[in-house]
Amino acid sequence: MIRNGSVWERLRHNAHVNMHLTTGSDHLDGAMAGGLSVSTAYEANGGELTGKTTWCLQCAVEAVSRGHHVVFLNTNNTPVREIVPDHIDVHDCREGDSDASSPGISVRHVFTIPALISALHAIQRESSGSENQYTFVIIDALTPLLAAIDTAEDCAEASEGLRVAFFELKSQYCWIVGVTNGDRSEMDAYMTTILDGLFDATITFSWHGARHSPPCGPSARLIRSRHGAGSVKYSAEPIQLAFSNLQG
Repeated sequence: MIRNGSVWERLRHNAHVNMHLTTGSDHLDGAMAGGLSVSTAYEANGGELTGKTTWCLQCAVEAVSRGHHVVFLNTNNTPVREIVPDHIDVHDCREGDSDASSPGISVRHVFTIPALISALHAIQRESSGSENQYTFVIIDALTPLLAAIDTAEDCAEASEGLRVAFFELKSQYCWIVGVTNGDRSEMDAYMTTILDGLFDATITFSWHGARHSPPCGPSARLIRSRHGAGSVKYSAEPIQLAFSNLQG
């Protein structure tokens, strides 16, 4: 990575920016120095119906309630309006027509890697990065798009395009959360290469049973982090979801 130029200078000059959103778990918040941090990319990984999407939208609702913007990049027709509380404005935009400065949650539909990269660049241009207002970007999900990659050339092109887009979003103090479906150990080499190059931390989701209180709900753990010494590992802990429309 080239550590100079205007983007890198903005990251270094504004290293004091310290905005966090709670994850819904005291254990996760503690391991992540207060929760989800701006200028950081998080992977939300797990099987189907383990609460990844609902968790992302719960974080989004908190962001909106604190005056920030949310852009939800929808790759698989997630019913955002049906999941979030009624008092949260949801703007379902046509592809390429989302505004990162609009209040509430803006939903943009993207179905290819080039469209996703274009959308990320558009969000970067629209995001003001002002002192008290930031943008929370959710990609749900990355894996359906990455599954179409079947050559080393396509992998390299997608990896570079996404890494540049992520880096530019971080320069505007965005939160970034990308949902990935399935067991990481079972993903192909192309997908693994791209994902490992994008995210600063991975949060895995699973389903916990009756031994937890309350029983039967999502659990999550931080399994990889580039911040600090090595990775952070601990037992899965229940996450309290504020609304019950469990998705993802």
